[in-house]
Amino acid sequence: MRKWIKWYAIDWINCTARDELTPAERSTFLDFVCLASYPGTKPGTFKFASWESLSRKLNTPLEVITSTREKCLI
Repeated sequence: MRKWIKWYAIDWINCTARDELTPAERSTFLDFVCLASYPGTKPGTFKFASWESLSRKLNTPLEVITSTREKCLI
């Protein structure tokens, strides 16, 4: 089953994430958004055994996963 994400492109372009996140963190944030709509998950959440396993799944360094998480939880 596919889920669609309602995305407001102009809001994304004008949001503070463009200034506060590095390019790697912005792409990781978008991966987080996609994971939050994954079938079988509660809306707006995602689950992984550990941040390390998420890092492997997204093929993204753990440091980028961690910094993105910290900045997005502010």
